[in-house]
Amino acid sequence: MAVGKLAGTVATVVLAVGAVAGPGAGAAAAEGLDRGDGGGGRGGGVSQDASAIPGKVAATESGKAAAPHFGPAPDAGGGGTGAAAGMGTAVGPGTGAGTGVVASGTEGVEAEPASGAGPGGSYSLRMVARFAPPTAFVPSRAMTYDQSLVPAGAGIDVEQRTDKEGTVVILRASGLVAGHKYGVHVHTGVCGSDPAAAGGHYQHVADPVQPSVSAAYANADNEIWLDFTADAHGAGRATARHDWHLRSKQANSVVIHSAPGGSGDRVACFTVPFRGW
Repeated sequence: MAVGKLAGTVATVVLAVGAVAGPGAGAAAAEGLDRGDGGGGRGGGVSQDASAIPGKVAATESGKAAAPHFGPAPDAGGGGTGAAAGMGTAVGPGTGAGTGVVASGTEGVEAEPASGAGPGGSYSLRMVARFAPPTAFVPSRAMTYDQSLVPAGAGIDVEQRTDKEGTVVILRASGLVAGHKYGVHVHTGVCGSDPAAAGGHYQHVADPVQPSVSAAYANADNEIWLDFTADAHGAGRATARHDWHLRSKQANSVVIHSAPGGSGDRVACFTVPFRGW
């Protein structure tokens, strides 16, 4: 496994052939993989499974990475925060801000594709974080702009799987408002204190007129939609499958909206360095 630069304060990336871990790792033992993808045919669309997030930090299988379970956040140690705690794997010496705090030093980890980055190869990327407001003392890659819908400490887990057949993006969330219907899309920009910083929806075929409002471009086949309804425990999951690939460095975040479909206020954002083909 090739490991690149540190990247994301309270985010953890688990990739390639094993769980990335270091001193301060929590529950880093391999305890099984969550391989459920929900339904949905390749070629576009979204499937939903509102079950709670299963599994703990696990080793990988055939380049498919697994991520930690979002359990109750343990008490943070010296210098740590509850919002960053309880997330599974630490990322190396000196990155933890205290006992029970995971990956809260510089910025998480990015890794190379599991097996090649071009046609014929495949890779899997997974990032996990807990939401915090933009003004939080310990910043997070996952920002909440409306804590009535996305409370601080709510969890998010995003996975990208890419191979020669196309792209699959899986979203898991926890700690949200039970029964609420959320709209979720992959966006072009990175998250910022201003919700508009994430830019518009990523589009396979870009609308020449921006911001895009035409149904010919702004739809679940041309964009990556991950809408879901939170279950009785405030957890949700959605999967988007497409027979096309992302363009390099043009998909950089997942934005949660207050309502499903193509509209709704931006209530949270998670910076994810999606990889192009």
